Amino acid sequence: MIVQAIAAAWHDAEFREELIAHPVDALHKRFDYRFPMKMHLKVHENSATWTPLTNGGWTTNEVNGLDLVLPPAPPPEQRAAALAAYNARHISLFGPDRKEI
Repeated sequence: MIVQAIAAAWHDAEFREELIAHPVDALHKRFDYRFPMKMHLKVHENSATWTPLTNGGWTTNEVNGLDLVLPPAPPPEQRAAALAAYNARHISLFGPDRKEI
């Protein structure tokens, strides 16, 4: 999906602007792709330089990132259940689409 989005952004200025402004919606509209997690997605434009003669590829100015949202601790007697619920509902980078209950 990432390579398809990059290629489309290179060829379609309107899609590029939409991808930058609203990436999750743009991916869904263009490719019918449903982002598999409840997570903020941000597009960083101009974050790499094409350098085929230097290293045969790209020189990145930034690296991809992932933010961890650290929730407050519940009462001690509820922590095991809270961790299990958090794992079941919030930790999935490439898992199936999860709907909120």
